[in-house]
Amino acid sequence: MKVSTLSQIVRSLVPALKESGANQKVVTEWEKACDVFDHFRDRSTDEFVAFLTRAKDYELTGAWSNSSDGGTKKLAAELLESVGKPILADKLKAVGKLTVPKLKELCTHLEISPKGKKTDIVDAIRAKFQSSKTPDMVRRLQELRNRADAADADYAAIEADLMALTKPLAVDELVSAAEAFGVILTTTTREQVLEGIRRKVFATKIARDAIAY
Repeated sequence: MKVSTLSQIVRSLVPALKESGANQKVVTEWEKACDVFDHFRDRSTDEFVAFLTRAKDYELTGAWSNSSDGGTKKLAAELLESVGKPILADKLKAVGKLTVPKLKELCTHLEISPKGKKTDIVDAIRAKFQSSKTPDMVRRLQELRNRADAADADYAAIEADLMALTKPLAVDELVSAAEAFGVILTTTTREQVLEGIRRKVFATKIARDAIAY
């Protein structure tokens, strides 16, 4: 159904409102709603609902998206980029305003397994970024990953920087950083944790190499 049809249905109720004795303010607001519908008259109702959903997400997250994820992918990127910065607190506040479906989308982008009720999911997302020892590590690992994703990446330099970054850390610090970075750990030996982090940083390179062969 087109929005123009919806507009006609809504506008047809204006005379009934007037006859029912509704005050002028209500009638005026109804007519304004009809005028808004007219701006989208050539869109389908599905497209209109999708637009309203994105608008609502923008109000909550400050991130506009033309894709079906409603801005959660962009919010995930902004959260990772905000690690170690004052703005992170504001970004995490926005997380609590999301609906459960949007929280689950966000979890997918952050590589977190959503479990429990809304409050549990929100707590899991916030915990990823609020560990006292890991925020700066996550930010720096993400920077290394961004460098490694580039087509002209200097892999040797990135490898050296990764070793320099992780070498001073104790095993428990490495585990915390790896989990916050989205690495799925099956064991917590230093070697395995480091390898998990390395594969995460060079994920794009590994995928390119696999395609090449």
